[in-house]
Amino acid sequence: MEYQIIEKLLPLGMNRPGTPLRPIGVIIHETATPNATAENEARFFSTGNRSASAHYFVDYQSIIRVIPENEVAWHAGPSANRRYLSIEICHFDDTRKFVETWKRAVWLAANMCKKYGWNPDIAVHSHAWVSRTYHETDHTDPEGYFAVHGRSMVQFLADVKRELAGQFLKEVLSMFKDVPESHWAAASIERLAKMGLIRGDGNGNFRPDQPITRAEVVALLDRVLKLLGR
Repeated sequence: MEYQIIEKLLPLGMNRPGTPLRPIGVIIHETATPNATAENEARFFSTGNRSASAHYFVDYQSIIRVIPENEVAWHAGPSANRRYLSIEICHFDDTRKFVETWKRAVWLAANMCKKYGWNPDIAVHSHAWVSRTYHETDHTDPEGYFAVHGRSMVQFLADVKRELAGQFLKEVLSMFKDVPESHWAAASIERLAKMGLIRGDGNGNFRPDQPITRAEVVALLDRVLKLLGR
């Protein structure tokens, strides 16, 4: 499932300092303002000197970016701010709205990992993790909010990994129009294509069920040896 990102950038000022950022990961937050939408949050931070902000606000129907990913947002204390992007998950008591918001936040975090080549295990963290790691804030979100809905940060991370794997699979399979996701070897084709070990026929086909020739076996083994530095 693909989601649209709506851009409503804040003006440069107290809430958007314009400081350059080269992110190494993303911090997951929860807004703690029950039933306020992403639009509500974006509008709130666009006015007044809040001295606080986030890159994204996510609710059950939209994803809004208010600060570019190459700029610092003020969301988790100085150390995290100059290292991480931020996703604010809007707070909803309604289970359906929570689930839809969760899906969008998972997709966004996975999309970031794919874009920057991040390993989710070392790049996706909660605000609670920031507090424990840098000792510059005392926030524990979004873990308490997740628990109310029977979820956890561990589950969020697992879903990000699953979504990321799906995004990579779709990207590679889109290279080969004759390899459906249901094909028994689809995951292996994905992995080897990403490594550059296998290629299509130049016309967008992989021909997964066609016999391989001796010459093709030699070419494949040669690529493996080159990958191993032999």
